Amino acid sequence: MIKWDYRLVRYAPDSVMIVEVGYNNNDEPIYHSPADIIGEDVAEVMEQYKLMATAFTQPVLDVNTIKQNEALNRLSNLDEELGLI
Repeated sequence: MIKWDYRLVRYAPDSVMIVEVGYNNNDEPIYHSPADIIGEDVAEVMEQYKLMATAFTQPVLDVNTIKQNEALNRLSNLDEELGLI
């Protein structure tokens, strides 16, 4: 199971946003996706909002680092599927 959380990610010198970030077993960020606040009721939306707020307590990640880790993770998975490692 992949661990994930909400993080601030820098996309450009003047662009930072909250996204969902997934991590590999070494706690390296390997994917990111837009973060939406959706719930069946107000309580669920509030819970998501509280989880997103934790992003402000952690360092800002760089999108290029995530993309590089994502590519390396895909290569590693391909090697495993082909029986190379």
